[in-house]
Amino acid sequence: MERHVRKRAERVTGDDVADTLAAMGPRLRAAREHRGSTLTGVSCATGISPSTLSRIEASRRKPTLEVVLRLAKEYGVSLDELAGTAPAAEPRTSALQRFGDDKAVLPLTRYVGGLHAHKHVLPAVQEPPARP
Repeated sequence: MERHVRKRAERVTGDDVADTLAAMGPRLRAAREHRGSTLTGVSCATGISPSTLSRIEASRRKPTLEVVLRLAKEYGVSLDELAGTAPAAEPRTSALQRFGDDKAVLPLTRYVGGLHAHKHVLPAVQEPPARP
């Protein structure tokens, strides 16, 4: 496993890091706008000046790790999301079967054979059902 980690680390180039940092500005702006926050509001909450935030969002300045950590916490997002390295959605979410507006079934195991597990999502009811 150590060799796998080492090989993966060797594949990361300076260009990869530069590209990730360049794409982080627009992601930070999108996260701020998604929350409906202003540069001034984020500045007050994080202690980062509005001009610094503006330059980072416009990709005219590279954010430090401390700045990214503060902003991730303020926006309620992970560092992976800001870096654009968040894992792809789990494939099982695409297997979700809906039955009407209030019922859904989600497979929890792959269909290889043997036992299968499913998660059934049912609507909340006001009273418990009558016993049969």
